[in-house]
This record gives sequence, structure tokens and C-alpha cells, in this order.
Amino acid sequence: MFFVKSTDTLAVDLPISSKVSSLKNYINGHVPSCSQVLTFQGKVLDDSCTLQDYGVSVDSTIHLSCRLLGGESKKVKRCDLDGCNDKAAKIVGDCRYCSKAYCSRHRLPEAHLCTELKTCKQEKYNLNSSKLMDQKCVASKV
Repeated sequence: MFFVKSTDTLAVDLPISSKVSSLKNYINGHVPSCSQVLTFQGKVLDDSCTLQDYGVSVDSTIHLSCRLLGGESKKVKRCDLDGCNDKAAKIVGDCRYCSKAYCSRHRLPEAHLCTELKTCKQEKYNLNSSKLMDQKCVASKV
């Protein structure tokens, strides 16, 4: 018999030759096995090894803790232009035509050769020409 300690102590009656994964399944009622972290003498126990491999003996205490969620560092946005590894400029670095992020050197559509720029220019040209045609004065002939 050995003990598993978390907030309370649980007496476990498994053979020492059993695997760590079977111990996790045994205490699955308290904490789900996917979030369990078992440590013995400062070492994290691997699921594929046996308890005997870590030197667990009768009346030993194994500590149970839970995995923490998160902790991954926030990824820095990089310039989407090939060959440029600079940090993307916040707010002003987002191209409104192709919806990609660019650094301060490539943030203008002309600088990163935006593929949507020609279609955008054509749309604006057509819009302006239709407005001008609507406002065109036609002189009546007498």
C-alpha cells in the first residue's frame, strides 16, 4: 500500500509493478486522468513506466497535482511579405484590401504590391465616374 496526496490523502492498494497509467485510472474519480500530474521525489511520473522504475515502495507518498491551462506565450505577428521577418505594425499594418499584416516598411499597398489594389482602384474609378455622370449638366438646345 502507498499513498497519493493532493488536498486529501488517498490510500492506494495497487502492486508496485503496475504502470503509472493504471494508477491514474485508479484515481480517475477525483481528477480526470488527462489533467493529472503525478510526482514522486521531485520527478514527474511518465504513464508508460512502472511505479517500481521510480523507486516507489510500500508506504511511499506520490503527489497529485493538476495541469495548468494556458501558459503559452503570445505569438508575435510578423510581416506577411516573403523575406521580411519584421514585427507587423499594430492597427496601421493591416492592409484593408488583402487583409494581411505588414511591418511599417511594407504597410502601404504599393510597398507590398497588393494584388487587390488594381481591382480596388478600378472599383473606385467606376464609382466616381458614375457619380460624375449623375451630376453632369445637360444644356437644353433652344
